Amino acid sequence: MKQIDNFVKRHQLLQHDEVVVAAVSGGVDSMLMLHWLIHHTSHRVIVAHVHHGLRQQSDDERLMIEQYCEAHNIKFYFKRIDLKGNCVSSKSIQNDARAIRYAFFSEVMQKENAATLVTGHHGDDQVETVLMKITRGHVGGSIGIKAKRKLEEGVVVRPLLGLTKAEIVAVASEERVPWFEDASNADQSYTRNRYRSRILPEIQKENERYVQSYQQFVEEYDELRAYVTQEAENLLRDCVVYEQGQAIVALTRFRKHAIPLQRQAIHLLLNYLYQSQAVYVSRVHIEDCLRLVFSSNPSAEIALPKGFICKRDYESLCFLLEDELTDLLEHNQRVEEVPSAITTSYGILTFEKSLEQRQASEHECFIPMKDASFPLIVRTRNRGDVIEPKGLDGRQKLNRIFINQKVTRRARDQWPVVTDSKGNILWLPLLKKSRFTTERADSYVLITLQRSLKDAGLF
Repeated sequence: MKQIDNFVKRHQLLQHDEVVVAAVSGGVDSMLMLHWLIHHTSHRVIVAHVHHGLRQQSDDERLMIEQYCEAHNIKFYFKRIDLKGNCVSSKSIQNDARAIRYAFFSEVMQKENAATLVTGHHGDDQVETVLMKITRGHVGGSIGIKAKRKLEEGVVVRPLLGLTKAEIVAVASEERVPWFEDASNADQSYTRNRYRSRILPEIQKENERYVQSYQQFVEEYDELRAYVTQEAENLLRDCVVYEQGQAIVALTRFRKHAIPLQRQAIHLLLNYLYQSQAVYVSRVHIEDCLRLVFSSNPSAEIALPKGFICKRDYESLCFLLEDELTDLLEHNQRVEEVPSAITTSYGILTFEKSLEQRQASEHECFIPMKDASFPLIVRTRNRGDVIEPKGLDGRQKLNRIFINQKVTRRARDQWPVVTDSKGNILWLPLLKKSRFTTERADSYVLITLQRSLKDAGLF
């Protein structure tokens, strides 16, 4: 029992004299846990037991726990469920049973005003969990069972994580603690049972203190993961713009960070995009996204679960839903007179009269009033669009201008194009002005882009 005391004290699992709910199955681990709570702590203990309806033995287990609670003047809560008719596999049974158990434990905690749930998870459970996660390909989250974990109603604590199953059996026998052995523990259709019976004995041969080694590994891993996660969150704040259903990563800044931070940042970003959707973000998804980050191909994309895609456009990496790959700027918005304003997806274009022409910035364009064939049109690009550039002879394709300026494919489809009523392109904001803007006149139409497309992360 001293080993349990030391583990609880080192991890600060329990507060003095608090009310705790003990999740008791009737197995040796949960019964020893209950025995320890009653005889070695000063806590007020409430017992919660779930009868899963899967084994005939369950009725005897419930009766044994109830009688034990009566003998020690412990309040006993009981819930019976039937999983047999609703599940088709051992995995679904385990998942459903766990969800129902914790929902019941939550009800008991609320009813008894208890902030702590105590479970009988032990050191062998810890080792099995770590091995199974690594074998499956663990991505994100804790790699093992936390000694203390937050719940909506409080916390769940595991005081037996420092003990092996064999040590628990030995102590329970010495203390004369009653328990039932669950026959399903020998069922090899359960993954955990195969690890328990085939792998753990071999590990123990290599290291008698294997539980302590794995527990230390889990604690150090979680500390490192917490630190890397915090740094990855800082990376996202520095490199990502969230706009109109998409997340845009600035790759020039993103690549400056260490690969482990990049990997964790992509994992966090995918979790953010999927939010409450039941999507398992695998290592494959993360590595596929990382390949786009470092690809020599400036234009590529990959498919992600639930209709999301990850697109590489030059120095931007965009995460968005595939059905949102549509023009966000309405075609053929008309300017009949000045002053006027047109709202585009990435800024407001204002049109006003000016009596003088000064040196225009990249956000401004002066059109001689005598050449401004109204209505002026604001639209997105069309196939084959060309402009007669200011200061150059001939014509230039808009697509070539976009490519030369390394404008992303996504941005090209949203970029505002200003034309006159005859279809002549007057201005491609930030990028190119036409020869129609060079003539001297008595008055002008001053067009101003109130917000830079650069600021939107698309240029």
